[in-house]
Amino acid sequence: MSDQQHQQRRIRLVTCNFERNGGGDRERWERMHALLASLDADLLLRQEMKGCEDPATGLWQASKDALGMDGVLAPHLGATAVYWRPDVFELSPADTDATWAGIEHWPAWWLHPAAVTLRLCDAPRAVDVVAASLHLAFDSVSLREAEVEMATRFGDRRLAGCASPLPAIVGGDFNSFPARRGRVRAEVRLPRPWSITDLRHLVHRSRPAFLGWRRMDSYPDKTLTKAGFADAARHFGRSAKGHARRLAIEPTAPTPPYARADQGPARRIDRIYLPKALAPAITRVVVIDPQSLSDHRIVVVDLDRAAFISLYDRYMLAA
Repeated sequence: MSDQQHQQRRIRLVTCNFERNGGGDRERWERMHALLASLDADLLLRQEMKGCEDPATGLWQASKDALGMDGVLAPHLGATAVYWRPDVFELSPADTDATWAGIEHWPAWWLHPAAVTLRLCDAPRAVDVVAASLHLAFDSVSLREAEVEMATRFGDRRLAGCASPLPAIVGGDFNSFPARRGRVRAEVRLPRPWSITDLRHLVHRSRPAFLGWRRMDSYPDKTLTKAGFADAARHFGRSAKGHARRLAIEPTAPTPPYARADQGPARRIDRIYLPKALAPAITRVVVIDPQSLSDHRIVVVDLDRAAFISLYDRYMLAA
């Protein structure tokens, strides 16, 4: 099977938090974009788009050109972005607000999400999905609560004449942990609060419990799971074995040399979610080390295209 035929049979989802968008280091920026381009993502969810919010920098257009992708940038700080391959997805012609222009008015967000309604190209029938890139607050449990609760709205989008909401693909940096319940074999455990000696970081990543104790924050994961989403890595990891499972559930941040002993070991805070009903289309999940280009690793999720379309039809009928 040729590479082109293989690509036509899968849909590749990627999420990447590129620290400060390279922090003004153009050579580092170019290396990261070369790495991302090599992944052949069909849908790319990015965080930390520093500089892209200012048209004078030219970074936003340069980024799309380097990746060969179209995209939408979050409002205000340009904190997040969604990119898509124009030969795989297009803006949905059925959604009058396909670029989610009203998202800039969502309250509470410090780093606004980016969202878009896309249509799968060359499908036998209309297959529309919502794609959203998130970067939840790093320093506030209560703000993350509000943000992720509002993020469930991405699964509420209904097109005219359609009684069922569209499925949503949501991913990014959640600055919090997967819930203890549902842990996959070999997945790292939640850190013990007393093992984190950076007390500010402990407050950022945990919530008050009884008698002055703290418990690590997994509310975003629990909320999305309760709302009908599946963590792609955990779903795949339950059936995968050995090396394939380990690659799927590896920690994503912080990567060396950014790790700090006083903040505990690396954890899987970067994740991709999709509706549970569509999760059986997942064929591969892998965490990629960007080799010190960023303090976060890159998460790649492959979907079988034919299975995704079939499951989509059932989802729209059953939703």
